[in-house]
Amino acid sequence: MWDYEKITIEFNEQPERSSATDARNYRIEPKVQVRGISLEGRYGKTVVISVAGLQEDSEYTLRVSNVKDRGGNAMKSVQKSLRYVSSARPLVELLFNEGRGREATNTGTAREPARLTAQCPSWSSNTPPAGGSHSLDFGTEPGVYAVDLPEQTSLAMEGLKSFTITAWINRTSDREGRGGNRIVHMADTLGGRAGIDLVVTRDGRLKIGVNEWTDSTQAATAADMIPADGRAGKDNWRFMAVSYDSGAATEHMKPYIGTPTADARLYKAFAYDRGAVGAGAGIFTVGNFNPALRAHHTDRIFRGLIDEVRLFGSRVDGSGALPIEQILAVQKAN
Repeated sequence: MWDYEKITIEFNEQPERSSATDARNYRIEPKVQVRGISLEGRYGKTVVISVAGLQEDSEYTLRVSNVKDRGGNAMKSVQKSLRYVSSARPLVELLFNEGRGREATNTGTAREPARLTAQCPSWSSNTPPAGGSHSLDFGTEPGVYAVDLPEQTSLAMEGLKSFTITAWINRTSDREGRGGNRIVHMADTLGGRAGIDLVVTRDGRLKIGVNEWTDSTQAATAADMIPADGRAGKDNWRFMAVSYDSGAATEHMKPYIGTPTADARLYKAFAYDRGAVGAGAGIFTVGNFNPALRAHHTDRIFRGLIDEVRLFGSRVDGSGALPIEQILAVQKAN
């Protein structure tokens, strides 16, 4: 197990290797131990600084100077503020326990609260095991209803090399909008070429697309994994988790399904390398398309109840793709 963390720096152009990997050109305050510096990435623009001694939730300042481009010209010095957060903590954590109002607290590290659209979704006391006091009911009819996080939160998710999305869902209708009903959606408006799109289909398949719409994805479960029950019975709740690691050798995407009485189990590992989450994905939305799309596609809404939505992620490595032990801990977390 590694005993250090990583800080990544993305340059606008390719730096010259010797200056880019010279520890003297990087200053971190308060001071921490630098274990190594490497130049990585497909285009050689990413510097990864391996450090030890970072303190959780502490603020740091990183200064970069004297790095040269490949032509030997000095690049602009920069200074950035950083806050260290372990990838074991979720970026987004929406527990939906408020029970009233049109705001949901985000207890993830991104912190900014989410906004519920007017009228719907409504608060419900029908919850999964360890689901707290309330969930959200999106109903069964088309609409522009959703839960939206602020744009700055979505920007923090661009460039994720790995991630895991978890949620409890209780589907109450088999009516489907084209391409599936959205559980979590963060994709651009020009063909879905950036972002994340997680849906359930009429026949109960779970599908996820990374940097593409789910219409084309290879990552889909068999039918009836997510059943529909118009009464939203307690036994109809399903825990779902999807983990993605763009740096894995072959098994990039792994969907897991659990029930109120059974631990989540891996459905199948998929070879599905779509790279890191692309830029320009737009607002992170639960239960529908993001605001830029849903006014003209109201039938893509999730039909049923959603609770305990979490997103873990890493821009540096595969640590955002949680192992089964951590997924099971999330399933049972309150």
